[in-house]
Amino acid sequence: MEYEKKFWTIKDTLNYKHYSEKDVLKKKSVVRTFKFQKSFLLKVKKNSENSCYVIPLLFVSSNYPRGFYKGITGSKSMFVFYDEDILEVIK
Repeated sequence: MEYEKKFWTIKDTLNYKHYSEKDVLKKKSVVRTFKFQKSFLLKVKKNSENSCYVIPLLFVSSNYPRGFYKGITGSKSMFVFYDEDILEVIK
């Protein structure tokens, strides 16, 4: 089974870092919340004309690799986005 490439791995999470990706994802129809231990900075589409910078806090999925991210912006507001909204991963 081919998964979409993520900017993060299972090892970057707080709650699943001791598991292999295969072990975590073998059950379908399970809602998983991946909490990030590692910090990332992303440039994300805010709407059709604007973008913003977000630090993702978690990824929620019931059908991996599909799911959504919840993160915090520079103005300290919560922001929900999807993989297709990510414009750039800042290193």
